[in-house]
Amino acid sequence: MRSIHMVVQGDNAIDVRIFVSHAGPDTAWAEWVAWQLQVEGYAVELDAWHWRAGDDFVERMRDAVERSGVLMIALWSAQYFDARHATRDEWSAIRVAMLQGDPTEIALAEGSGPDLPARLAARDERRRALFRFDARLRMMSTVAQHDGRFRVYVKGAPEAVLARTSGADRDAVMAVVADLAQRGLRVLAVAVRDLPPGAGAPARREDAEAGLRLLGLAGLYDPPRPQVAGAVRRCHDAGLRVHIVTGDNGATAAAVAAEVGIGVGALDVLPSGGLSSPLPP
Repeated sequence: MRSIHMVVQGDNAIDVRIFVSHAGPDTAWAEWVAWQLQVEGYAVELDAWHWRAGDDFVERMRDAVERSGVLMIALWSAQYFDARHATRDEWSAIRVAMLQGDPTEIALAEGSGPDLPARLAARDERRRALFRFDARLRMMSTVAQHDGRFRVYVKGAPEAVLARTSGADRDAVMAVVADLAQRGLRVLAVAVRDLPPGAGAPARREDAEAGLRLLGLAGLYDPPRPQVAGAVRRCHDAGLRVHIVTGDNGATAAAVAAEVGIGVGALDVLPSGGLSSPLPP
């Protein structure tokens, strides 16, 4: 769901706009839900009421979802997932409207540029293989087809990706990684590999994730929730020592810890595998 937007005067919220998403055969249900919400005083956007014949569905869907302060209610029924009731463009827009899953993946998708529905549809068309994230390897990869040739895309921990690349100045890249991590950013490296003409798509990830060319780095900031610092302070006041266990870069974890008051003045960062023995009291 999207965040609720309220226009406030004094202590009174005077507007909450809700977008109702549904399949055409469920229009009657959507109108009933919209009517109930309006009775309760909410502002509702419903295509059957507010969109005109001939409007560009993708544009209207994008506008409805991206408009500041939209709460989306999706009426999920068998009709909603029946592709016969939605054009290809509509399904692309619906996928964008309902991006869910790992926050990193969502942030990368939303921050990668304009025309997200079209790009997601093109990506799905070209994709021929997917090697999901492996916590041991600390990376994931996909294989896509471009003009009859295959290209491998890899993203993951910079150290892991760099170990499979050639031509990159490792020291220079890791210096940038360290700088970003010290600012509290989670850093990912992105690399590609173009297969020669006539080569088939790799069937094994060890064949795909080799001989890579580094494209660049992505730094993502996931701010701590506002209440975390207060909770940490109360733990300290009660005599409790707070530890962080994370798969992120140690410098990133240290920066976030300092931001919320963990380990201020005496912060120990243990490397991967450093928890084979009990934590100190």
